[in-house]
Amino acid sequence: MVVVTGASSGIGRGVAEALAARGADLVLAARTERTLVAVARECEQRGGRVLVVPTDVGDEAAVQVLVRRAVERFGRVDAWVNAAAVWSYGLFEDTPGPVFRQVVNTTLFGQVHAARAVLPQFRSQGKGVLVNIGSLYGRLSSPYVSPYVTSKWGLLGFSEVLRQELRDAPGIAVCVVLPGAVDTPIYRHAANYIGRRIRPLPPVTSPERVVAAVVRAIDRPRREIVVGRT
Repeated sequence: MVVVTGASSGIGRGVAEALAARGADLVLAARTERTLVAVARECEQRGGRVLVVPTDVGDEAAVQVLVRRAVERFGRVDAWVNAAAVWSYGLFEDTPGPVFRQVVNTTLFGQVHAARAVLPQFRSQGKGVLVNIGSLYGRLSSPYVSPYVTSKWGLLGFSEVLRQELRDAPGIAVCVVLPGAVDTPIYRHAANYIGRRIRPLPPVTSPERVVAAVVRAIDRPRREIVVGRT
């Protein structure tokens, strides 16, 4: 059974649909129930059993509830995919403090909350795979995306600490997938403080390549997987 956060669109939705096609049991999480229900129907048509749990990953208590409901329904959690993220675009000085905090809270702390919630379950099972969706912005920087870069740099460090602390649990893997620019709805939904349309910078990686990398990470965990020509 796999939990996918950020499952209502983009990479999260693609991962859910790909896993459903393999007959996987899924728990889908995102903030908007209506969209999640539509994704769940698609996944069920592809062959998966699905539980929908509307969740704001920035709320640690809500993520704890997500884990409990997953275990109550399916009895275990084999893998967890952290795909929830939000974006803003603008100079740091033009980005309001609440917007900066919202990006970091969802994109970094959402993955921190997930790890805190699911690692005890992994330990009780003796195994599990945590897949964090990072970005090449975790290795590089760029103007106009300071909260996103902050989140993704932090996520790489956090993931490495988890690996070090989980050396006593060899059955638990922590993977980070690092895509380059990917054309997903995150750009259309971003807070925009530059007054121009936001588009991914070339070379653009297809969402399907990132989805395939995430599925491979679940099957054959690796510490880091870079996706795209960037």
